[in-house]
Amino acid sequence: MFGKVFASMYEGTLYGQWQAIITMQQLIVLADAEGYVDMTPPAIAARTSIPMDIIEAGLKILADPDPYSRTPVNDGRRIELIDPNRPWGWRLVNHAYYRDLASKADKREKDRVRIREKRAEASGYDGPVTGEDCSYCGAAATGIDHIIPTSRGGPNTAENTTPACHRCNSSKRDRDLVDFLNDSTTEIDQERVLNNPKLTRFAHIIPGSSRFVATRRDQSRMSPMQKQKQDANTSKDIGQQADRNRVKCRFEEFWQAYPRKVKKKQAADLWKRKKLDRIADPIITDVVARSKRDPQWQEATKLIPHPTSYLNAERWTDEWDEPQTMEDAWAKACRVAKDRGLEPFKGAPHETPEQFMARVGA
Repeated sequence: MFGKVFASMYEGTLYGQWQAIITMQQLIVLADAEGYVDMTPPAIAARTSIPMDIIEAGLKILADPDPYSRTPVNDGRRIELIDPNRPWGWRLVNHAYYRDLASKADKREKDRVRIREKRAEASGYDGPVTGEDCSYCGAAATGIDHIIPTSRGGPNTAENTTPACHRCNSSKRDRDLVDFLNDSTTEIDQERVLNNPKLTRFAHIIPGSSRFVATRRDQSRMSPMQKQKQDANTSKDIGQQADRNRVKCRFEEFWQAYPRKVKKKQAADLWKRKKLDRIADPIITDVVARSKRDPQWQEATKLIPHPTSYLNAERWTDEWDEPQTMEDAWAKACRVAKDRGLEPFKGAPHETPEQFMARVGA
């Protein structure tokens, strides 16, 4: 016999009652198709090799009412006696419910396998050969990578898949191939990539450069003049990309100014992805101003949003009530005095600008 155990068993009201959890696991395995375990406690202990005292303690907990149980049937009891005239033999109260859940889960898994096999059959691709090396770094492959990600329209075919290790697969995700190959944080074996005809269909290195560029057309079918023209255009693209890369990264300035220093890596990735270097000045200016004068930011650090939240929501564009400084209050009071033909307001020691404004009805 066997049974399916759901993780919710460890998260419900049996939490901390390990004897009951262990006993329930054994009962699920020993139960028949209808959820009956017609055995004595000594028989259960002998069959499962679980000590008798643990089985008895678990049975007592499972048979007691539980007002906090997810299913209030039978006052929350998990088991009940088959025959009230004898002290052994139990029925699992919720067996039918969880049996149906298990059947649905098994059906979903079978459907996933069936659909995956059907797609593989349609594409003619059976997956990588066991023992292959990663096409990017040379480590042992643990799966396949879609060269053009499926999220970008890439097909699930042998021509668009290549063996990859877990690290490279996780790093590439749905990124463009050239962007991934030029990422300085990855350990790419350029020679291995250039010897892989699947990859060189999409990326190559032109003479005099160490960076990968997109293969626009199959150069094997080009004349020497066509190759020279394409390489010249590619060199121009590389120069333009280098100019863009020379834009100074100002994330560290933002990070030094931001008062709540959490999730730096995620914030740096977000800064790069949103290309915020070009508008760094207003962002940093807003952060500095809020740090000095925003009452919410000054009240407590925990009220300051995480830097990732600030950048993602573009909070520097928000309007916020900046408190009035004493200089602003004096200036406003003087303007009111002048407009009403009053004596020049200089602010008597005994009267604040607010008191003056209230006295003259402004």
